[in-house]
Amino acid sequence: MGQFDRLKDVLYIIGGCFLLMTPFLIDQKMINGLINGKLFWVQFSMFFLSATVILLEIIRRRPTFHFSLPDLTVILLTGCILATYNWKTDPSPHFLLFWIQILLAWFIFRHICNNHPFLANVFMLFIVLTGGIQALWGLVQIYNLSDSHHVLFRLTGFFPNPGPYSGYLAMILPLATGLILEIGHPSDLRNMAYRFTRTLCWLTVILTLMVLPSGLSRSAWLASLLSCSWVFWKYRLGKEWAIAFVTRRRTLSFVVSLILFLAIVTGISGLYLLKKDSADGRFLMWKVTLYSFMETPFSGKGIGGFPGAYAEAQAQYFTAQQASPQERWVAGTPEAAFNEYLQVLTELGIAGFLCFAAFFASVIYLGIRNKKYYAVGAIISFLLFSLSSYPLRDPSFLPVLMVICVIAITKPRISEETVQHPYAWVGTPLVILVALISLGISWYEMPRLKKYRQWTDAKVLYSNKAYAAATEKYSELYDYVHHDPAYLFEYAQCLGECGEHAEAIRLLKRATQVSSDPMIHCMIGKNKLKEGKYEEAEQYYEKALAILPERIYPYFLMTELYSHPENYQKNKLKQAADSVLYKKPKVESTAVEEMRDKVRKLLLKNKNEQNRVN
Repeated sequence: MGQFDRLKDVLYIIGGCFLLMTPFLIDQKMINGLINGKLFWVQFSMFFLSATVILLEIIRRRPTFHFSLPDLTVILLTGCILATYNWKTDPSPHFLLFWIQILLAWFIFRHICNNHPFLANVFMLFIVLTGGIQALWGLVQIYNLSDSHHVLFRLTGFFPNPGPYSGYLAMILPLATGLILEIGHPSDLRNMAYRFTRTLCWLTVILTLMVLPSGLSRSAWLASLLSCSWVFWKYRLGKEWAIAFVTRRRTLSFVVSLILFLAIVTGISGLYLLKKDSADGRFLMWKVTLYSFMETPFSGKGIGGFPGAYAEAQAQYFTAQQASPQERWVAGTPEAAFNEYLQVLTELGIAGFLCFAAFFASVIYLGIRNKKYYAVGAIISFLLFSLSSYPLRDPSFLPVLMVICVIAITKPRISEETVQHPYAWVGTPLVILVALISLGISWYEMPRLKKYRQWTDAKVLYSNKAYAAATEKYSELYDYVHHDPAYLFEYAQCLGECGEHAEAIRLLKRATQVSSDPMIHCMIGKNKLKEGKYEEAEQYYEKALAILPERIYPYFLMTELYSHPENYQKNKLKQAADSVLYKKPKVESTAVEEMRDKVRKLLLKNKNEQNRVN
């Protein structure tokens, strides 16, 4: 190997590992730095990696890769994402460009791993290392040696809450387990690299098993158990062993199968009862998501279109009186469907979902054919976890998953089919073109990073109720942050406090397109009330209740509306006040007690005024 090839390997390792470090990135200087920091880190690392690819491949060209079915599905999936995106509303430009970057990164890593197969092993080990560090950090948090990133949970790793953290560990666990089984022959252990790999994998497995139960994620537990069982099956048992076992020991096979069936049924029932309301809430989410999907089965809602569409579908579902009392009680306003298959179906439509499914099916098929069972096990774990969670909405997962998929279909050495293919020369220009597009996207996103950090300064003014000064700051951010519901809510609040109710309502109406939070409708109603448009204010309060029927705050706002001197309505006031005073809240809090105290004072005041009139 020449000096230039060594330099290429080093630069590719640095660029690839930069991207794989995404799960650890937190930017304390910006709002929601746990998510936005990771999104911007992907742009930065892709800028470095793309520039490296362009420079090195122009200097010395080499065959890239022979096109396979996963490559075609990635191209088709990219087309579906661009075709279904709502360009007029532009609900999530930040996340759209993140998705496009990951799909472009697929071809860059395909090129790197196929021309430098050794680097696929390096990336694989680095991924295992990230899992080990995450698990170790979880133990540190459990023992109160470091702060978590959620006020309600002790264990989060470098994630917003224990859910995605547990899902990430569940994805790494079968990868590490499979590598231990892969390097199990004594002759392999004479190799220093194999010994290091096995040691690292054992440490990762041990640390993960120590911390994973504490995450209390049923989805992660099931994904870990089933994917690791599959990996063990492929490496140590196999189809031939199963057939021979069943043939020779039919009675024992029946008994074992029955015990396993009963254990699975009991386990699923126990997991359901562990968090019954949470499980019922997810069932409701899936039902409402299907309602939303049926509205646009072919065109989809587009990336970022799910929250607003979900709120509309849930409001229609409750208004139609189809919901049970339990569904009304457990209802929430999620920003994700807690089932990636349903969310992909809703956002990208049937065509996008078929491309999504074809991609993973083809990767798993080629991974099994290449005997990369450890990588396939990680993919299976991810897919199982996606049944009841939202890993595609967390930027920590996609870069790592994409590289694992590349590893799964990468052959251990450069294929003669690739080298001798008559169109092999097309590979290098294609990869350079992909890198140029990626470079352009990263460059385009850099100003948004600056605006997100300026938002932090504007929020300080907002928190200190310096609304006039904050309004000026917020207005400078609109072109870059207009997709974020938190920004729109804060900006509208400042405008409302400054008396600019019409502009505040315009921003809040946009927020309803990118968020499912009924509080936005409450805020529109409050601005309508200040404008003296009482009937419109009532409509927005009712819309908030249609989305979440058990919430008390809209009833509190209605008591203010019906007690207003110019809109006094005695019967409606009594109904709204009774709901505030006697309705059971989902969570007892000081805010609920404060609302009840204000309603009592308001009723007493109205009663005294009525007595004076009489």
